[in-house]
Amino acid sequence: MKLKKLIICNRHFILLAALGIIMRILGMIYLIPLSDVYYFNTKGVIDLLSLKNPYEDRFDDFVPNSLMTPNSGNIYAYMPLETLYLIPFYLTFGDIRYGNVFADIVIACLLYNMISYKKWRWLAVNIYLIFPLIFLTEILYSSHTNIAALFLLLSFFLLKRGKEILFSFTYGMALASSQLTFISLPFIIALWIKRKLMKKFVLCFIPLFLTIIPFFIINYQEFLKDVMFFQFSRETYPLFERRGNVLISNFGLNGIFYTLTGFDLPISLRLALSILPLLFFIINLDFTFEKILRTISISSFLIIFILPKNLFLIYFLVYLPLLLLIIDKFFKKFY
Repeated sequence: MKLKKLIICNRHFILLAALGIIMRILGMIYLIPLSDVYYFNTKGVIDLLSLKNPYEDRFDDFVPNSLMTPNSGNIYAYMPLETLYLIPFYLTFGDIRYGNVFADIVIACLLYNMISYKKWRWLAVNIYLIFPLIFLTEILYSSHTNIAALFLLLSFFLLKRGKEILFSFTYGMALASSQLTFISLPFIIALWIKRKLMKKFVLCFIPLFLTIIPFFIINYQEFLKDVMFFQFSRETYPLFERRGNVLISNFGLNGIFYTLTGFDLPISLRLALSILPLLFFIINLDFTFEKILRTISISSFLIIFILPKNLFLIYFLVYLPLLLLIIDKFFKKFY
């Protein structure tokens, strides 16, 4: 009876989630991936299942030439936990993108639970499940950033409920899933220092170390080159560029500067410009839950705009769920 009542009370959300799943499955059946990310991640999963190190492998014979990022045939730029997360979906369905579908549904469930203002709750869930830009980036471009977004949002869901130990461990899973999540780390460290709970915060490094250490020990040079340095050494894209059937965009500060001048902004300058909002927000950090969310989401969007050599729109998806949460407070205040 309790299950029946739960289904009846949430029937509209269940129908919306089902629609989101159907749209994604149909997309996977009828649409071909237009990004090398899908092929790199798939080959990474196959490597791990074959007990091979993807950070030492070559991908030239697996990724279509028309989609291959120049000079990336021996680069695997993705964090280990992301690849580990995708393994059960590849084994079950034969397609890693089902992992993205699962992440989206869980994120939508968390948003539905965490957003209190009813009108914005439905709009936010619709944005995440139905808005074409979201699900097409997963189907066509095999966006991997929603995996980190899942762990990041789940960690704040646990923090809001006072589960500090589970928050630390889940936040560590977010760190182990994407380099982009490290942008939020200074704010979390400041929060834990303020709460005098640094012993619990150390737990967040357990998933990170457990997933990284094996690959680091095998070949630390290849691991660092692929995961840490490749994004800063690859070629620079202009604001828009068409390569075959693929439209590449670079909406970051460096992309704008490169389009106007033909030169890159020096990494030292981009780093310095990124540190400024970081310091400003940390100095003015308010340690209430809502203010922490606002600070992390806004500052992360700014730094993602400033720092990367190439800014792909999927980078913002890591922090989009947190941004949707803080917009909830805006709706409650003004509507």
